[in-house]
Amino acid sequence: MSRSTEDATAALTKTSSLCSLALKSLRAPISQTSRPTGELPALTVLRTDFISLLSLLHNRVLSLSLALKPPVTPPAVAKVLEDLNADLGRFTNCALSIDDEIHGDEMRKQMRWGAEEVIEGVQRTVDTAAEAVTAGALGKEDDKRDLLPVASLLSTIEKLKETLPKDNKAAIIRRWQADTAALEDGVRETREMIDEGDVRERKGPQRDVDDDEAETEDEGGWDELGDGFGYQELSGDELERAKTVFPLLGLVTLLHKRLLTHHLKLQQTPPLSESHVLSLFQNSTSLVSSADELASSLYTPQDVRVILTRVKEMDECVGKLKTVWDEWEAEKRLGSLKVQEDHGNDSSEHETDNWFDKCFARIDKGVKALDKRFSPNPPS
Repeated sequence: MSRSTEDATAALTKTSSLCSLALKSLRAPISQTSRPTGELPALTVLRTDFISLLSLLHNRVLSLSLALKPPVTPPAVAKVLEDLNADLGRFTNCALSIDDEIHGDEMRKQMRWGAEEVIEGVQRTVDTAAEAVTAGALGKEDDKRDLLPVASLLSTIEKLKETLPKDNKAAIIRRWQADTAALEDGVRETREMIDEGDVRERKGPQRDVDDDEAETEDEGGWDELGDGFGYQELSGDELERAKTVFPLLGLVTLLHKRLLTHHLKLQQTPPLSESHVLSLFQNSTSLVSSADELASSLYTPQDVRVILTRVKEMDECVGKLKTVWDEWEAEKRLGSLKVQEDHGNDSSEHETDNWFDKCFARIDKGVKALDKRFSPNPPS
C-alpha cells in the first residue's frame, strides 16, 4: 500500500471514529448529557442552524464522492474530510443543544433521531470508501463502478430538511400520526384475520387439497421455525369472540385519529395550550401499546381472561384521554361564555365536541358489554 493510499485510509478512518463519538453523545441518556452553560438560543435559531448544517453536509458528501472517483488525489480527499469533520462537530453540537424544558422533549428526540440517521449514513459512506481504498479499487482509472454510493444518504438529508417539525407541538402531531397509523395497521390485520375465518367457515367440510396447499404457501416459511409460527385457524368460538371485540378496536382507533384531525390540527380559539397537547400525547403511546396487546390476544389460542384484561387496560388508557378532554372542554366552556354573548355560538365546534362525548360514551358502553360477556362472574 502506497503512502498516499495510507493517508487517505487514515483520514477516512478518523472521520468514522468521529461519527462513532457523535453517535455515542446523541444516544446517551438525557440524565447523562451535560447541559450547555449559558443561555440557550431559541428553537427557531437552532432549527435554522440545523437545516443549514444539513445543507453543508449534503455538499460535503457530494464533494467526497467526486474526490474519490478515479484517479484519486489523496490531498483533495483529506481536504474534503477535514471540512466534513468540522461540519459534523457543529451538527452534533446543534442537536445536543436542544433542551427538554426549553425547546420540548419530543422536538429534542426527533432532532436527535434525525441527526443519528444522518451521521450513521456518513459513517457507512466513509467506511465503504476506506474499504475500497484499502482494496486498491479507487486506483483503477478504468473502473466505472459506483464505488461510493451516496444517493441514499443524500435522500435521507433532504427528507430530514423537508420533514423536520417547526416546534414541539408539530413534533407531537407527527408522532401522533405515526401512532394512528400503528392503530390502523392493527385494525386492518384483525379484520383480515376475521375475514379469512369467515371464508373458511363458509367452505366448511368442502375445503379441498388446493385450499390446504394455498394456506401452506401463505405461511411463507414461518412453519419452519417450529410450533406457534405456522398458520393457525380461529375456531368457531374464537372467531365469534374476535368479531365481538373488533368494533371496540375500530372505535378506539377512530377516536385517536379524530383527536388528531378534528382537534390537535385545528386552529382552536383559544389556541390549545402546550400542557393540554402534552397531556393528550402522554397517553397516546400507551393506548397504541394496549390496543396492540388486545389485537394480539385475539389470535389463537385465545384466553378469555387475557382478552378481558387487555380490554380493561385499553379502557384505562381511553379513560385518561377522556379526563384530559373533559378538563379542556370545561375550560373552553368557561372561556367561551363571553364569545357566545358577543358573536353567538359556533354550531360546528359544538357538533365536533358532541361527537367526542358520544364516542367516549360508546367506548364505555362497549367495554361494559364485553365485561359482562367475558367475565366468569358478570356483575349483576
